[in-house]
Amino acid sequence: MPSERSKPGGEGIGALRAGYTRPVALLKTRPEIALFAPRALAAGGSFEARVVLRCAEAVPVDEITLELVGSGVWFTSSQHGQHRNERTVVRLVGRPLTSLAELPPGEHEYRVSFSLPPDSPPSYSGGFLKIEWEYRVRASIPWWPDAKATFVAHVAPRADVASTDRPRVFVSNIEGPQGTKPYAEVSLGEAISGQELEGTVALSNTAYNDYQAIELRLVSKESVPSVFSQHTVTHKHATWRLPLSSPAENELIRFRVQLPSIVPGFETEQLSVSWALEVRLCLSWALDEKLWVPLVVQHRAVADAAEVSAPLAVGSDRLANVWRQAARDSGFNYRDGRLSREVGAARLVIRREHRGRRGIRLVAEALYPDLDLGLRAVKGRIRCRDAAQAQVLAQHTDAALSGSTLEHVDDERLVCSVDDAGSRLEPVAQLATAFVRLWEAFERAREALPAPADMADALPQFRAAARRLGGELDVASMDIRGSRHEIPFALEVQWDGEHVARTVLEVRPTLPIDGRWHHDGPLDAEQPRPEGLDPLLEGVRAVAIDEARVRLVFEPCGADVLPLVDRLEALIGVARRLSGQGTGYR
Repeated sequence: MPSERSKPGGEGIGALRAGYTRPVALLKTRPEIALFAPRALAAGGSFEARVVLRCAEAVPVDEITLELVGSGVWFTSSQHGQHRNERTVVRLVGRPLTSLAELPPGEHEYRVSFSLPPDSPPSYSGGFLKIEWEYRVRASIPWWPDAKATFVAHVAPRADVASTDRPRVFVSNIEGPQGTKPYAEVSLGEAISGQELEGTVALSNTAYNDYQAIELRLVSKESVPSVFSQHTVTHKHATWRLPLSSPAENELIRFRVQLPSIVPGFETEQLSVSWALEVRLCLSWALDEKLWVPLVVQHRAVADAAEVSAPLAVGSDRLANVWRQAARDSGFNYRDGRLSREVGAARLVIRREHRGRRGIRLVAEALYPDLDLGLRAVKGRIRCRDAAQAQVLAQHTDAALSGSTLEHVDDERLVCSVDDAGSRLEPVAQLATAFVRLWEAFERAREALPAPADMADALPQFRAAARRLGGELDVASMDIRGSRHEIPFALEVQWDGEHVARTVLEVRPTLPIDGRWHHDGPLDAEQPRPEGLDPLLEGVRAVAIDEARVRLVFEPCGADVLPLVDRLEALIGVARRLSGQGTGYR
């Protein structure tokens, strides 16, 4: 028997409708969705958005959802074509309506407040990675497809945080110039999106490298997840070229380039973008040298409200700053690119010296009056003529030489070096301080040196001679020096190789000696000599008179030094007359 619902005439339908309290339309008209929100959002900021539903007729809605979604998007390729990869980094959800409501015809407005996290990445479109932001609105309609709409959003970088990255100098090699290889130092000012970037470059080893140009490339480094690890892609955004014409050593090369409008770098759990300036040194007949300089880009709104730092000093300016500070730290004076200091009768100097393919070395040099010890370098240590004296020198100076190389030592000069280019503060200050300690140890050793073995028996007589002359005896060299009547004098014992060779008497008048008395060579009976000099020439081996001194050379005196003391006192009298202190000619 046929059922009631299948009977013609619609009686079944009428009975079905009679079972509901209100009629349900079989076709529903979805509302039109509009969104009102700020044109640009700022990371770390709060804002309000308005969702407007325009209903042409009444429609039931059981939920309204507004989402703000930030996604990282990148594309990969395979044998099946190109694939879009998407990773959500931020999702904010607001539900202004959460229960069933009958919306009558007309406009219905709902407000939603959001607080964007401070670490939200800004909108970004790079060479490989994109950060896309969008609003997603959904009105859920029972038993009918939901009303949906998507709107593009723009997120700007956080506006209240300035860069905390301190200015730095970037170099080709942290140890400084190596041999004759290309070398550069780079310093940058603040990198502000859409504004000029100021920087300075200094080149070294210009005598060995033909620098043709400096090429600057603005590069982004984009990192996305991959199957096994992060996948990183670099993308060039801008290029600038600075032609060069025979740049000088450590010459400052300044530049200003206009940065495009770029967003600051950011990092999420799996996505990141960073910026760098690739500095390429273009060389003739050689491979180009590259420096990768990280670039901390600031949002323009932040930079406008903060102080902008200038580039740090590089090249000759930076070296001067480094060496000035090293001078302050070590007690030296800085002048003309080197450190100097007077310690007693010695002058200590710290300088940089280029050794060709060996590169630049830090050199420490001590200059001092003739010590007459027969000083020499033996296996990198300071030694001298006399064996007993050499043992004392070893005890005092061997340990002080650790950390540096003894290159040369003689009776007037001592040179040490360190394998460092001298471009950093610490090695320069350390060498200066260590060289002072070495010299002080050397001075203590000299004070402790015994008399030379050849002259040990004559020591009492020499002490007596020093007391008589009013001079000072240097036991190590057996030299007596002093001043009488403002006339400096010396009685020196000199060695030829390992044995005593001669005894020298010397005086230095206070005034320049007239040219007619000058003499250097064999004695000539007809040549004029200063008054009082003739009686002193008996047994003399050589006479030397110049503008500053009178010098007489005799055979070794041994222990019988008193006759030479008599002659030296008479020679002081000759010097007094030459100085205008008595009768006679100058």
